[in-house]
Amino acid sequence: MKLYDPVPLSRKTRNLLSKVNTASITSQLRQRGLLRIYLKGLPPVSPKARRFIGPAFTVRFIPMREDITLVERVSSPESPQRRAIEEAPAGSVICMDCRGDTSAGMAGDILVARLKVRKVEALVMDGGMRDVEECAKFKFPIFCGAPSAPASFVAHHAADLQVPISCGAAAVLPGDILMGDEDGVVVIPSNLVDEVAAGAVEQEHLEAWTQKEVLKGRSTFGLYPPNEATLRQYEAWKKKKKK
Repeated sequence: MKLYDPVPLSRKTRNLLSKVNTASITSQLRQRGLLRIYLKGLPPVSPKARRFIGPAFTVRFIPMREDITLVERVSSPESPQRRAIEEAPAGSVICMDCRGDTSAGMAGDILVARLKVRKVEALVMDGGMRDVEECAKFKFPIFCGAPSAPASFVAHHAADLQVPISCGAAAVLPGDILMGDEDGVVVIPSNLVDEVAAGAVEQEHLEAWTQKEVLKGRSTFGLYPPNEATLRQYEAWKKKKKK
């Protein structure tokens, strides 16, 4: 049974998300009662490729076992790992559940090259990553647990595609919207993404004004977070700015 039916990400909402950061997204989700939406311990492979937005295409791994993790299965076109590389739609984010085990690399430069050519948006995993120096040259967003030289089948067996997974200690469902930037990766339920994106844009406008007030020498008490008087001042400033 599906936990929910994912809602397609509109161009308008993608554009709004591109204007905000993941910190604002976490605040908006917290206001809606969602706290465990940050994928922990997944730094970007390249500092030049950190921002991405796209629906999750999930891959689930279990621990390898010698009688099932056979070379012919690992390299087969039917392997969920290999299928993900070829089937994830353009604009999607491949998200791999590696149980936090970074003792093997889940992909390397050849597979990343294929993802880039196919216009996949990003690769996110709580496992290891091979060929990180070469992968960084592609300027393709990759967030992983750590660099790791061994091949994936040393520690992992690809078990399933497009099922609910855990990645970085957060639940990720197929079609959830994943967003990454300098602060890491967050997961946004697709049925909330429109209102979350709009709220984040307004939040960052308020925070930009707040920062200017702080730089003028104003105390943060009553300003951050804003009390009712501060919000009235902000609304008055917005009206004046529109004139």
